[in-house]
This record gives sequence, C-alpha cells and structure tokens, in this order.
Amino acid sequence: MKNKTIFLTGNSSGLGKALNKKLVKENRIYSISKSKSSFNNEQHLIFDFNKVSNLYEKMRRFDNIEKIDFLILNAGVLGDINKSFKTKHTNLQKVININLISNKIILDFFLEKKVIIKNVIAISSGAALNPKEGWLEYCVSKCAMKMLIDVYSIENKRISFLNLSPGIIKTKMQKKIFLNKNDIETLKKFKKLYINDKMDYPDTVATKIINYLNSRKEKKKNYVDLRNIN
Repeated sequence: MKNKTIFLTGNSSGLGKALNKKLVKENRIYSISKSKSSFNNEQHLIFDFNKVSNLYEKMRRFDNIEKIDFLILNAGVLGDINKSFKTKHTNLQKVININLISNKIILDFFLEKKVIIKNVIAISSGAALNPKEGWLEYCVSKCAMKMLIDVYSIENKRISFLNLSPGIIKTKMQKKIFLNKNDIETLKKFKKLYINDKMDYPDTVATKIINYLNSRKEKKKNYVDLRNIN
C-alpha cells in the first residue's frame, strides 16, 4: 500500500499503532486517538471518544482533507465483562459512545463535507455476530457497529464498506480479559490462549490486514473474518 491517504482512529496503541507504524512511511496518514501519536503523521487529533458531543466540532481540524483512500475505524474498548444484570446502563452508554456513536460522527463529517472516500474499514469482532456470556457491552456495541456499516453501504454505493474481524490479538484488551476475576465461562478460552502465548501480536495482524486490503477483489462482502483468509 503506497501513496494512499489514510484516516486512522485509535492509532496510539495495539492494532492501530501497528497499522500506523507499517503505513506511515509510504502513505499520508491522518489520525485521531485518546493520546499522543508517536508517528509523524500529516495531522493527529487527541480526543476522548466518549465525549461524542464535541467530536464533530473537533473534526473540523481535518477540513483540508479532500480524498480518503482508506478510512480505518479501529478505535474501540472492551468495556466491563460481567453478568448483564450487573452492567450499569452508564457503562453501556460509554462503550456505545466509543465503539459506535463516535464512528458515525466521523463518517457523517466526511460525507457531509463531500470528501471522496474509496474504502471504509471498520475493525469488527466475532462478538458482532455471536453473543457471549458476560460480554453485553462489547457484543451490543460491535453488533450495532456492524449494522451501521451495512446500512451505510446500502446508502453509499460509491464507497466500499467492510467490517473486518482481525481475530484474537495480544493487546491491552486481552490483558484486561486475563486479569478479570469474574467466574464467567467465556473467559477461560481467552485466558488459556493468553497465558500460553497463542495469540497473534499486533504487528503480525497489521501485516495481514494490509496484505488483504492490497489483494482484496470481492468488495460486495460486508463482513470478513481475517482468520478465514488464506
């Protein structure tokens, strides 16, 4: 991937940081994350994605962008893992703000500015398709985000939209799962993979994503699990 204009969210850690690292040398990257970027991007905005009421106004920093080859919506949080009846609605709202509403605002900003967008890549999860015990916040927000991308795809046919599930990555999110003390069956699989170092690292997954986007031919699929790509 060379000489592309890329807008990337959540580039200060994990998968987003790995993508930024691999793409920054040969592409123009604009970014937004909750903390400072360690890369020499074209522009970077520090923003708390939970404060969605201020996001549209803050996005005006990117008024100079006329074309985006890849809009990569990567920023997201896990939220709490607990029984649903113990999940506070305020915590659920925060996760929805970060994982869903902020992405809608970013998309709407560029669409209303009539920026030429070629591809929108939403980093998704198997949780968007399959409910998991204790994962209410994450499942609800990721499922809603998948449907948002699907609807936008119908309404904006000149843009290629994709929900891309990268699989299990050894990041701060997985560390949070590993340290969770709740007696929830769905945690056991992830803890075992974490302690046995059976998860892909961000750099490895970032390379897989870039290779897939470079070779992608079938653009009618709205959801792809990277683990099923040879």
